[in-house]
Amino acid sequence: MDEKKELLLFPLLKSLTQQILLCGAPRKIIILNTMFAFLFILSFKTFYLIPINLIIHCLSVYITKFDEQFFECLHRYLSKKKFYGV
Repeated sequence: MDEKKELLLFPLLKSLTQQILLCGAPRKIIILNTMFAFLFILSFKTFYLIPINLIIHCLSVYITKFDEQFFECLHRYLSKKKFYGV
């Protein structure tokens, strides 16, 4: 009757608790940024947008360092309808 219960310990993987990031920013933001960059640079030959896209990328990385779900929360906030016009 004096059996010791064995505890099974499994390592908790980071991929289960943290958001997937590409180059330090969320995947959707990186995909949108590169898509618009290629669209405007290749079709309209506006090469001055390259530094602007780099600035957008650096800003998204800076914001993501403080809160990984910032862009997801912003998207949900902007997609809600305003029922009460106060």
